[in-house]
Amino acid sequence: MAHRIEVTLKDGLRDPAGEKVRRRAGHDLGVGGITRVRVVEAYNIDGDLSQDELALLAREPFSDRVIQTWGGAPP
Repeated sequence: MAHRIEVTLKDGLRDPAGEKVRRRAGHDLGVGGITRVRVVEAYNIDGDLSQDELALLAREPFSDRVIQTWGGAPP
């Protein structure tokens, strides 16, 4: 079964990678009016895993619990 884990910075934290994407969209592509970009790391996992196992993966190797938050999404 396919699963997806999405990891992003916690609300209120500066997202330097997102800021870079926003600047490049304006400069390189001429896309204006973008005020904020948040980067999301997505991990697609194919396997027979329980919700507890998925939570363990998201909590431990895939995210930094101090600065990041995670959730699941349909693949």
